[in-house]
Amino acid sequence: MGNVNFGRRVARVAWVLMAAVMAAGLLSMGAQAQDADDPETEATQIRIVQIPLMNSAKGMRLFASKGCVACHMINGVGGKRGPALDAKAGARIVSPMQIAARMWRGAPAMIAMQERGFGRAIDFSGDELGHLFAFIADAKRQEGFSEALIPIRTRRMIEELNKNVPNK
Repeated sequence: MGNVNFGRRVARVAWVLMAAVMAAGLLSMGAQAQDADDPETEATQIRIVQIPLMNSAKGMRLFASKGCVACHMINGVGGKRGPALDAKAGARIVSPMQIAARMWRGAPAMIAMQERGFGRAIDFSGDELGHLFAFIADAKRQEGFSEALIPIRTRRMIEELNKNVPNK
């Protein structure tokens, strides 16, 4: 039974990430339509594509409240199980598709850890992922990230998870 639920959660993550990839493809098609100077096709493509407004302040709150911080560190705060997500350490230009690809590759391990630690896998809406991506890319916003934003249950989980992880 546990493997069935795990499989369903992996499938949900896959659908969210595939939607992001499809949106990128539609944007590309929209750009091709603009190059062709075909107003009718261009208008059709624009109606299909919806890119959520991304808000790094909302992303910062989600990073803490959804529990991402249990495994990932930002601004020296958080877990050590997953890679640190400091914007200053990353590339100057950040692609949401690259972030989605990294999440996709790590999805099975992340879901298993979430189920052990939280008793469930973390779910994100498309808008929430957009906000999270904005936070991951915003070095200035990350400077304001602190332990005070982390729910107490998640703080305890960070302490427990970090016990057996060497400093990176």
